[in-house]
Amino acid sequence: MEIGPVLLNEIDGLVTLMEAFSTESGYDFSATTCRGMLEEFLKNSQLGQIGLLRDEGTPAGYITLCHGFSFMHGGRETFIDEVYVAPAFRQKGWGRKLLQWAQQTAPTLRSKILHLEVEDINIHARGLYEQLGFRGTDRRLMSWIPGSPE
Repeated sequence: MEIGPVLLNEIDGLVTLMEAFSTESGYDFSATTCRGMLEEFLKNSQLGQIGLLRDEGTPAGYITLCHGFSFMHGGRETFIDEVYVAPAFRQKGWGRKLLQWAQQTAPTLRSKILHLEVEDINIHARGLYEQLGFRGTDRRLMSWIPGSPE
C-alpha cells in the first residue's frame, strides 16, 4: 500500500471511489460531472491536490486537499474536502495514514492551516482527528449556495 498524488490516468478508479463515498454518505452523484471536475482540478495545481491510496496499483482510498486563501491565517488555507477508504481496507489504519499524508503535504503546498469538517454525531472520526492534532474552534462553518432560496 502506498499514498501519493493522483495521476490523470487514474481518474476512472478515483471516480469509482468517489461514487462509493457519495452513496455511503447519501449525496447525489454524477460520474460525468465528477470526471469533469477531476480533470479540471488535476490540471490546475493551484486548486489543490488529491492523495490516492493504492493497493498494488488499485485505488483503495483517497483524500482531497482544496485550497483557499485566508487573511486571518496568513495566506493559503487548505480544506480536506473528502477522505474515504474502501470498506475492504478499513480498520487497518489507512484513514489515519491518509490524514497524516495530508498533514505532511499541506506545508509543501505552502498552506498555513489545514481544515476539515466532521459531523457532530461522527464520534469515531472526531476522536481520530483530535488524536492527529485537529481542534474545534468557537466558530461554526456556514454555507450559502448561489441560486438557493434565502
